[in-house]
Parts: sequence; C-alpha cells; structure tokens
Amino acid sequence: MQCLKCSSPMKQFLTRKGVLVDLCSSCKGVWLDQGEINFFSKNRKILYHYETQGLEATQKISQKCPKCQSESMQTGRIPGLSFQVEKCLSCQGIYLDAQEFKKFQQTKSFRTLRPDRSGVLSKDTTKKSPSSLSVKLPSLALTTGIVCLSLYGILFAFLVFLMELGAMSLLSGAFFFIAFVALQFYFSPILLDWQLKFFGSLNWVDLDQLPSSFKTSLLRLCKENQIPIPKMGIINDDSPQAYTYGRTPYSARVVFSRGMFKLLDEEEVESVLAHELGHVKHWDFVIMTVIRLVPLFLYIIYTNIRSSLKESSNSREGGGKAFLVVALIVTYIFYLISEYLVLFVSRVREYYADRFSSFATKKPNKLLTGLVKVSYGLLSSRASLNSEDKQSYEDKRQSVEALNIMNVSRSKQLALSCHTEEGDFSPQTIEKIMRWDLWNPWAFYYELKSTHPLTAKRIKAIGSYALSLGQQPYVLFNKKKPESYWDDFFVDILVLFLPYILGIVGVGMSFWTNLSSGAQWIKPEIFPLLCFSMGLLGFSLGAFIRTFKAYPSRRFLHYSVVSLLKCIKVSPVRSYPVFLKGHILGRGDAGNIFSEDMVLRDQTGMIFLNHEPFGLNILFALLRYKKFQGKEVQVTGWYRRSPTPYVEVKKIQTTETSSKAYTYNYKIGLCLLGFIISFICLILSL
Repeated sequence: MQCLKCSSPMKQFLTRKGVLVDLCSSCKGVWLDQGEINFFSKNRKILYHYETQGLEATQKISQKCPKCQSESMQTGRIPGLSFQVEKCLSCQGIYLDAQEFKKFQQTKSFRTLRPDRSGVLSKDTTKKSPSSLSVKLPSLALTTGIVCLSLYGILFAFLVFLMELGAMSLLSGAFFFIAFVALQFYFSPILLDWQLKFFGSLNWVDLDQLPSSFKTSLLRLCKENQIPIPKMGIINDDSPQAYTYGRTPYSARVVFSRGMFKLLDEEEVESVLAHELGHVKHWDFVIMTVIRLVPLFLYIIYTNIRSSLKESSNSREGGGKAFLVVALIVTYIFYLISEYLVLFVSRVREYYADRFSSFATKKPNKLLTGLVKVSYGLLSSRASLNSEDKQSYEDKRQSVEALNIMNVSRSKQLALSCHTEEGDFSPQTIEKIMRWDLWNPWAFYYELKSTHPLTAKRIKAIGSYALSLGQQPYVLFNKKKPESYWDDFFVDILVLFLPYILGIVGVGMSFWTNLSSGAQWIKPEIFPLLCFSMGLLGFSLGAFIRTFKAYPSRRFLHYSVVSLLKCIKVSPVRSYPVFLKGHILGRGDAGNIFSEDMVLRDQTGMIFLNHEPFGLNILFALLRYKKFQGKEVQVTGWYRRSPTPYVEVKKIQTTETSSKAYTYNYKIGLCLLGFIISFICLILSL
C-alpha cells in the first residue's frame, strides 16, 4: 500500500487502543480503514453526522485510492471539524496528511493515536536457531498414559467408595462400567454416521470418486506412514469442514466437505488430509473416546448421588446424609478435574496432528495457510481469476468450521479477507488477528474449555516445524505485548458475575437485618421469604447492570470486518455497537437446517452472525432463514469475541424483508420481572 501524497510505502503500527493503522514512513500521512476512526472517537455525535451526511464541501480528486485502487476519491471536511481529509467512496477509507493528522491529534473529540511500542515482526527472526524458536510439546505417549491412568484411577476409587457405602455391589459396579464402555465404544461411530447422513448431507464415496490429486495424496500418505486407507465421506456443502472418527484405525472415517476443495488449493487440501490422517496414525479418536468416558461416568455418579440425596432429604439419618453430601461435592470436583484433563489431552494431540502433517508432506506453510483459511476465514484474492470465475468463487464461500476430532462442533472462527498485491493474504494480516488470541486473557480462559488449541498457538507451532525443515515460516509472531489486559479482564469478570455477587449481598443483608432487629418484627416462618426477596432483588439489579454494560445503546456506527478484528479490547461482555453491510453466504452451522445463525461477508471479510442466542431459534431457522440466504443485507448489532469474532444481531434487513432479534428485550424483561417478584415478596415478608 502506497501513500496517497508521496507514494511511499505505508507501514502498519498498533495504537494503544489495540487497532492497527497505516502510517507513511516518509511524509507521516495516515490511512484509516472503514470504521477505524470510530475507535478513537470521544464524540460519537460527530461520527453519526459524518455517517449520515458524509463529508462537507466535497470535491473530486484525480488520485486513486491507495487501498482499493478505486478512482472514486474525494476531499472534504468531517462535520464539526475544520480540516480536510481524503475519502474513498468505494472502500470508505480516510486519508490524513501530516498536517491534518496533527490537527486530528489535537482535536478534543478524538483520542491520540499513540503507538504501542511493541516489537516488529521481522524476518531476521529466522536467523535464530530452530531450537531457540521451536514450540516444545509434551510427550504424546507419556501425557496420554498419565492422564488415562489418573482418570481411570479416580473412577475406580469412586466405584470402590460407592461399594463401601453399599450403594453398589462389586459385581453390578464392574458389570455396569464394562457394559457402558463397550456400548459407547461400539455405537458412537454409528450414531455419528446417522447424524451426518440425515443432518449433514453426507455421502460415502469410493476412491475413484475423489478428486485425482486428493486420491493420489491419500494413497501416498497412507502407504508411506503405514496407515490403513480410511472410509471417505463427502458432505454436500460449501462450508469447509474436515474431521475424523471411528473405533480403530482400521474402521476410521475421514470426512471432507466439498467446500474444502473449493476454498483450499491442492497442496493445502493435502496438508489438511495429512492432519486428519495424523489423528488416525496416533489412534486419537480411540484414545479420546476412552478417556472421555471417565468424566461422563463421573457425572452419572454425581447425578445418582444427587438423586439419592433428594430422596433421603426427609430422613433423619444425619450420618448417611453427611456421607452423601461429601460424596456429592468430591465427585463433582473430580468430575471437573477429569473434564479439564481430557481437554488438555485433546489439545496436545491436536498439536501432534499438525506436526505429523508438517513432516509427512514437508509443506508446513501449506498447512498453516489452510488452517488460517479454515479457522480464521482469512481468504486470499487471486488475480488470475476472471470476472465470471471471481463471482463463482465468491458465491461458493460459506460459513467456516474448524478442524475437528470425533464430532462436528460449530466453529465461529471467522475473520477478515485481506491480501497482498500478488493475491495472497499477507503474514502481517495473519499476525494482527493473532494478537487477541495471544494477548487477551479471555482467550486463555476459553482455551481451557476447548478441545483445540488457540489458532494463533497452532500457527506458532507450525512455524517452528517449518524452521526444523529448513524452510522460511510463513508467519513468525514475536511481538511484545504493549500493556497488560488483565485489568480489563477483571472488570469484565466482575460485570459477568455481578448478579451472583449482588444476590449474595442481598441474602447477607437479610441476615444482618434479622440479627440487628433481634427477630422482633421478622417472624421465623417469613424469614426465608425475606432472604429470597432480597437475594432476587440483588440478582435482578446485577443482571440489569450487566445487560446495560453488555449492550451499549449509543449510536450504531458503520464498521468493516477488518476494522473490528483489529481491536484487542473486546470480549463477551465488552462489545461495540456496529452497523455492517454485506452478503449472507450461508448458515452458521453448515448443512444443519436447525441453525438460525448466519455468515456475512463484506468487501473485507467474513464474520459470524449470532441471530438469536436466546429465543425462538428453531422457528427462525425453519421459517425465515431462506428469506436472507444469498441476499445483500444490513445488520445492526453488537460485536464480541468468545474467543471467535461474531456479531450478536439486533436487526437484519434486506430491501424486501427484515427480522429483529429480541435477546436484549428478553433480558431486560426478565430483570424487570425479577424486580416485580422481589418487591412483592419483600412486601409480603414485611
């Protein structure tokens, strides 16, 4: 990208707001993509007038847009400001020369664009030894063995514990456990076959029905690595998906969607195939099926103990109830521990599948670019396509789903589409969307609950594999974090749990009131009602504050997908009110007729639309979704990350129809209902 004024190359720098902007190293001019100016505004009224009225005193200029090379450039003033800016009517970007930028910095309506002083992504990093940059993985066999032994040791101890209590005999406990494991192991692949067949448009195919290059790669990889040729399935959907499941490597299924062949090139498809074969080679779906039985079985024990405790609630046998209470608490604690151990093993095995693919194909960078396309939705724009092919290529891009093991879980890992002049997306583009994964504490929180590592961590690991093979990594992230984001994280956590905190405070105030009054005016039979009313009042107040914080009602401003993904300080609680325009590509969960969520693509990229996380989801999916599929839409909503970027929809509309999501209204209504009930109970208790 070249400067509009002096034609010098423009470089990106990260501001303290966590937003990347383009700066000319020569004349110090600044380019802001569509929506980026919104992050630095202190006066959203000015921006609202700018978006509704456009620039004032405009004049057309002859220069081409430095971003999109459009000739629809004009100069004018932002309403309420005195200096001139240049704007592209095509991509909606804004250029400020050095003097304009200086005035911009001095304007009280905007924040200063200070750099973050982080390190610069440099190719000099590759001069370091591979060992100094490699990502160290724990031993696959040792990690899996220790976790398996620990989990089954916990499970065996609880079975013995229950037998000692007399809740289960030795014979029945052993029989139940063995039968449960056998049935789960045998029927899981059959059930998943049925699910994919009826809800995912799955067709099993012979090798001759596969693309020739794909078939060649499959046979070669299986032969070289002594892997049985798996049963191949194709999902008739343009959403890119790939996963593996089965009982043993000799009954493995590898499933690809047709979107994988349309989105990725042949070498990237080969790398993804090798990734899936890596799961087969390492017996991943077998190991994961076996160890996942432990937390499942522990949860069954937990529910049984809870039922027994409820049945004995009227019993006066205090000793027996005490044993059950202790067993209930300890069982649940170890259930949580076992669940996190299983997730840890799953993430480790995912790294090893990437490692297998990198060394089996000797093309780690192809795995990296394939992963970026599938997990982030980061797409390249090939200059070699003619206009007709480009339209077909655009129409075939649909919702994105991450690579999975064993099951088909929806992924919202969507991101921007940004490319170099040669047609490939740039390493800098990948690097800038890795920042949230690597810097925001919310990413670490979500990774703990995920079967897959964060995409940014996988990218770093694949880069180290490239170095081990003596290749130049496509991306090497060595940025220094400019600040700690834990303060924002703790504020978000406080807001997230505020209803429970205020609920406990309300109950505590009830006890304090009762003690301070000497129980003179609060009857014993009414005291529980007082506790309930004060607790519900506190909970409702906290929920109201949380909803107000999570759904800012200030003006919804225009953004592009690119501008949103440059922001680091965003979370499930901390959101931006946004207005997006784009094309609906498909359902959020490809091939699932019950999926009400959608995928939108604007001129910069794709993003997931969460239409109705709370409400009549199925009705919209079945009755109204088709009215928006393939249409140009305008979306009003709130942008969040958790950890994937998405927009929670408030309203979506086309020229013919519109649909509102009432999540915000439902939550406010429930808060008001809580206030009403709590006040009624409070009056009755007084």
